[in-house]
This record gives sequence, structure tokens and C-alpha cells, in this order.
Amino acid sequence: MWFNREQLISIFIITGLFSLFFILKVYNYQLFLDSNSKKGSQSPLFSINLNENIIVEIRGAIKRAGKYHLKEGSRYFDLIQLAGGFRKTADKSRITKNYFLKDGQKFYVPFKKKPFERKKISTNRNKWIEVEIRGAVKKPGVYKLKSGNRFSNLVNEAGGFKLRANRKKKYRNYFLKDGQTFYVPYK
Repeated sequence: MWFNREQLISIFIITGLFSLFFILKVYNYQLFLDSNSKKGSQSPLFSINLNENIIVEIRGAIKRAGKYHLKEGSRYFDLIQLAGGFRKTADKSRITKNYFLKDGQKFYVPFKKKPFERKKISTNRNKWIEVEIRGAVKKPGVYKLKSGNRFSNLVNEAGGFKLRANRKKKYRNYFLKDGQTFYVPYK
């Protein structure tokens, strides 16, 4: 299949324009008509100006954190839009200004603070509980202790471990509850 001369010229022009557009898009250059060039230089028909790009970094509660190339005169919300927008956990209330960006600036989008959660602490420290311990302790039996005591306190009340007791049990730091029974195994 052969092309005539007009078709070949059209194909070359379209390919050339596509290539030029692709190159300019990849390198993020701005193509513009420069009618007011600097003094002492001739005015070209087209000019690529590299001085209008700035690099700004953004981190924190943003979808795509990183460094971005923007046009000079861009604003903070342009950067956020380019970075994919806020995450659901972003604290937007702490962002109040729409800054004009400058080259080299770094921004941090804060996360929402989690509400302070208090652990439930027993207010009945004077409450008495009954706990039973059996097995390899010197004085096995039922003991009456104040709530808030740990397994190690129960072992101390029972006179301590026997020589052949398996002390590797995981109960050492365990808070005691009313009515519990513990068995300390032998080796």
C-alpha cells in the first residue's frame, strides 16, 4: 500500500505535532508566544521558559505525598489537588490559608487527633475478692485479697513457689478477678 505525496506530508505533520506535544507534556514545559522578550535579544516566535517552574514538597495526611513541579504563582490548594487531595484522616480545620507557593517550600498536612480514650480503672480498690491457688505453691488454698492485686501477689500470699514449680507460666502480671482458680504446674 503506497501513499501519495499529500498523504505523506499530512502524516509527517501530524506525527511531528504529536511528538512535540508529547515532549512538552513529559518535561512539563510551557509553550507560549513571547512578544515581550528581554532587552537586547530578538523575539522568537516560540519560547520555552524554564524559570517559571517551582518545586514544592508536601507530606502528611495527603493521598500522594511527594515533590511536585508547579508553575510560579500556583497556590497551596493547587498543590493539594495535584497530590490527589486530602485523606479522610486529614485535619482540614487547621488549614486556613491558600498560600502562593515559592520554590523549595515544604508543607505538612496534619492528621486529625484521636480523642483521648481513658482506660477503665476500677474505683473499688477497697473491694475484697476471693481467689484460689493450687499446685506447686507452699500453701495452696483460697485467699481473700483486695481487688487490683496481681497473680504475683497471690503467689506471695501462698508462701511462694515450691522448688519443683514451673515458673514460666504467663500469669505473673495478671490482674486477679473474684472467683478465679489458678493451678501452678510442676516441672
